[in-house]
Amino acid sequence: MFLKNLILILGVLFFTQASSQCNIEDMVNEKISYFSVVTFEKDIEFYSDDFRSELKRSLVKKISEFVGTSSEINVNQNKKKRKSKATYAAIALVVDPKFTKCENIAVISVNKKLYKKSQYDNFNRQLKFHARNLDNFIKSMDKNNVTKKLLRGKVKYYTKELIDIRSLLPLVKLNSSDTRILDNFSKNISLIEHLLDQLKQNKTINWKKFKDGIVNGINKIIG
Repeated sequence: MFLKNLILILGVLFFTQASSQCNIEDMVNEKISYFSVVTFEKDIEFYSDDFRSELKRSLVKKISEFVGTSSEINVNQNKKKRKSKATYAAIALVVDPKFTKCENIAVISVNKKLYKKSQYDNFNRQLKFHARNLDNFIKSMDKNNVTKKLLRGKVKYYTKELIDIRSLLPLVKLNSSDTRILDNFSKNISLIEHLLDQLKQNKTINWKKFKDGIVNGINKIIG
């Protein structure tokens, strides 16, 4: 009798333990979602804004690791090449995240297609904005309004923006228009870098030749 009761108790304990185990694969589909797992102590913690923010940061980190955290940017400057590391910036574009829990395990997930679409929209918006502004700036330049200080600031600013934009490339699929705008944007940065070098060397600028070398068509491509 004692042995039968012992077997029954052990069976109940085993069943309870087995049924209480959480299977992440049952909570999220890895094929269609990016996800991250974080543990918590109390149920009330799972529903708090601070914990949800922690989950989002965890997810962004996971996505960054999955996609690849950096890309190399080669910018031609005369005959020299300058290489920069572009840190991947997934940041706050976590669209409609799904929060699920099993016991003390919390899972945040986001649909890969929706996430990539939001990243592309962000990429496209940034690229067009900065490419158009640089294009307009270059076309407005002349010997009366261009200084080394101004150009140095523009080169620094637009190079940083190019790095940030290019860092999104692992997550976006470019069309032919995107490729042309990105290429022209990069060439225009090289153009003002070259102009800055000439000014540093106190060379006389042939403004007609310079204007002829401007990469045209960005505004036409953007539409």
